[in-house]
Amino acid sequence: AAKPAIPWQDRLKVRKNQLIIGGLLLLALFFPIRQSVLAEAEVIPQKPNLVRAPLEGVVETFYVKPNESVQVGQKLFSLDRTELRSRLEVAKEKRDSAQTEYLQTTQEAMLDPTVKFKLAGLKSKWEQESEEVDYVRTLLQRCDVTATIPGVTVFDDPNDWLGRPVKQGEKILAVADPQKVELEIRLPMDDLLELEAGAEVLFFSNITPHKPMEASLNYFSYRASPTPADVMAYRLKASFVDKEQLLRLGYHGTAKLYGTRRPFILWLLRKPIQTVRLWLTW
Repeated sequence: AAKPAIPWQDRLKVRKNQLIIGGLLLLALFFPIRQSVLAEAEVIPQKPNLVRAPLEGVVETFYVKPNESVQVGQKLFSLDRTELRSRLEVAKEKRDSAQTEYLQTTQEAMLDPTVKFKLAGLKSKWEQESEEVDYVRTLLQRCDVTATIPGVTVFDDPNDWLGRPVKQGEKILAVADPQKVELEIRLPMDDLLELEAGAEVLFFSNITPHKPMEASLNYFSYRASPTPADVMAYRLKASFVDKEQLLRLGYHGTAKLYGTRRPFILWLLRKPIQTVRLWLTW
């Protein structure tokens, strides 16, 4: 049997509903939404005082632990002195030998004026060897590295440094003011979105994820660099809005970054667009 014909009024009503639904979906796809992305973050010191190796040597002793409060003049670490002590003994012997030779020649010059011309050279040699002794003593004193500002120590594990050769100027640790901290964010390249200076950031600490901290974006690295997990990511920094209740140095968590408004369809298709763009550039 043939199906009964659908009245034109019902067909018009169905078509009208379809058009309304299609129009709403079209509006939703082009409705501007605020972009956001999640990324790993860590509380780091703001402008820490970097403590570097004063000279080339081997780290012998660490006197502090990570996150330990230190005062000005407190010992942080020391370098091995064995080689410098041997060098000092050799320098002392050369100095004493030059001094003895100069004094002997001075006495000889009183009896034999022809040897007086040697005195200037011998005195210069004595002074040079004395300066070497003083220089090595200065290096020995520099083997003990002390804090120049009060704060807390920032480094991972002292056992990673003990017995390790270091070069002059190599960073060993940092001393930071616990009241001056900021947020460091590692944003993977695949999650990159348009961000502006002063963009809103929410930090969800692993310790207190139910109490997000507000921050403001103030730094965006020029290029991406590999993270410890071997992921290419941009380095971002944000300053906390609340300066009174700051988080402890070293706290990790997740940062939510808010970008500019873009049509919902572009946000929805951002991953496929990136993939196609990479494919077309090959």
